[in-house]
Amino acid sequence: MTKISLRGESADLFCRIMALNSRIDEINGKMLARDVHNQQFGTVDTDTVITRLENDWDDLINERNKLVNRLGHELG
Repeated sequence: MTKISLRGESADLFCRIMALNSRIDEINGKMLARDVHNQQFGTVDTDTVITRLENDWDDLINERNKLVNRLGHELG
């Protein structure tokens, strides 16, 4: 396995990406639990919580992708 050493801005970007990944995973868990709840009670179409979670997830994914692109340029 290849090791790489990150310093400066690259290290900062990597840490920020990993933090975003953690938040994305947390939202994924919440959406899954909410989806199971909605399936059980038939409230899928009217759940504003899912809509908010999906919007938050989209925002985090977009932010993470921007950071990944910046990191790619830093390392490239």
